[in-house]
Amino acid sequence: MSQTETYPKYGFGAQFISPSGGLSSRVWLNSRFGFEGNAIVWSSPFTNVDGTASLRLLYKLTGDSRVDFYVAGGGAYNFGGFSDSNQFSGVGTGGISVEAFSENFVLNLEFGMQVQSAQRFGMTFGSGFHYYF
Repeated sequence: MSQTETYPKYGFGAQFISPSGGLSSRVWLNSRFGFEGNAIVWSSPFTNVDGTASLRLLYKLTGDSRVDFYVAGGGAYNFGGFSDSNQFSGVGTGGISVEAFSENFVLNLEFGMQVQSAQRFGMTFGSGFHYYF
């Protein structure tokens, strides 16, 4: 994003959290703070429909530029028939976003941790894209 951006800035796209993907929306309130919401739904022959919905707070470590480093934290709600479903989990990630093709199209890559309980703690990996308008 360039230095002449106006805020809030809305982006819509997709987020892929291994091994699934879904819809994503980001809102940057200013050059540093934003929110992201994700909805991921998949089908399984054993459990019918499963999914997760998440909301995260984003903070850019760098100001507006073509390449941004950021951290994100928030929560997710898992639903459906899979094991330990209908549980909340906490998510913390670090990421990089890169403008591609134009300043409105941004690719991102993230790596972090997720926890549901003392027994359910692990890594999370994701990538995605957003188109800002």
